[in-house]
Amino acid sequence: MRQPWYHLRLIDRIVIWDLFVSVAEGAALFSFVFLLRRLYYLTELIVGQGASLFDILQILFAILPSIMVLTLPMALLLASLMVYGRMANDNEITALQASGYSALQLLVPVLITGAALTTLLLWWGERIAPKGLRVLQAVASDILRDTATAGIRSGSFNELGPFVIFPRSVEEGKMRSLRMFEVKDNKVSAVVSAPTGSITYTPEQEIITLNVNSGMLVKLLSDERDMAVQFDEMTFSIGLPNLLHHLARGGRLEQQYSRRELNQKIEDYRGGYLRKNDFSSREIKWFYEKWKECEIEKERRISQPFACLIMGIIGALLGMESRMGKRSACYSLTIAVIFIYFIVLSFTKTYAEEGALSAFTAMWIPNILGLAATVYLLWRTRRV
Repeated sequence: MRQPWYHLRLIDRIVIWDLFVSVAEGAALFSFVFLLRRLYYLTELIVGQGASLFDILQILFAILPSIMVLTLPMALLLASLMVYGRMANDNEITALQASGYSALQLLVPVLITGAALTTLLLWWGERIAPKGLRVLQAVASDILRDTATAGIRSGSFNELGPFVIFPRSVEEGKMRSLRMFEVKDNKVSAVVSAPTGSITYTPEQEIITLNVNSGMLVKLLSDERDMAVQFDEMTFSIGLPNLLHHLARGGRLEQQYSRRELNQKIEDYRGGYLRKNDFSSREIKWFYEKWKECEIEKERRISQPFACLIMGIIGALLGMESRMGKRSACYSLTIAVIFIYFIVLSFTKTYAEEGALSAFTAMWIPNILGLAATVYLLWRTRRV
């Protein structure tokens, strides 16, 4: 009796189950590593700005969706390496081939698992990850609204975006004997000294404003010469989104947009770039950069999920060929493959930002190279 097309053999169901268990393990591990890295940047926001425990939990859960988009392809690569490597090491692959299994039939479980995760990521990247980043933006903004203006401590160095502020005393937003340092590229570029100053927050424009009075600005020039300027009043403005990005590393702004918002932004920025007679060269350059960033993000949301399927097949073929059963070897090979993938992606993305490549081409080149590697490995496996 002919079996229906959706019927899976027992061995396929067992391998699929092993793959999903290993994917869960790898996703948990890689997500933890990425989360630790993000927490390093969030320390100043969480500790320095006095976030509550509830705020911290909200931030952690808001970050996880965008991290999962990165870690699931890594997890499937690791899972397929471990499962198929163990099967090859235990001669189970040889026994299945002797029973009539072809190389393509052996790949059915990882194809099903990869297709399921790819479909999940296509939905996840469009719906869940942007929403999580918007939640992060909202929570962190609330923390900064409550603490950025009132959290300046007297007799301490207070970091606020690109500025480090040291007041002798602070009373109701009024600072006395103020010294302020502007930091660029981890170096002090300017020093402001003033007897009085104030800090205010404008919620309508989401801007934190620093006003200093009757002071002196010392500009530290690159050729080791200083330039001093006396002033009666000077104002520094810090946009809350820029401050948030500095503190929370909440991802690029375009990563928070929905598909409709992303398409609208692309049209707006492209339209601004094409109206060259209406804007200065600096504004035109800004429109062009934003246009390309949004196009790259749009293509990334499609290309990156398909990398999950390609990584799974590559891991299965490498596992069958190398007979890797040890976790340490699987982790090492996973890191090597992911490193190569993201190096290529980094180069192509840079070319896309400069206009040398289209966003579509740049985002799909790593997948095309991965597909070529898959065809080559499959050819080698079928030769054996």
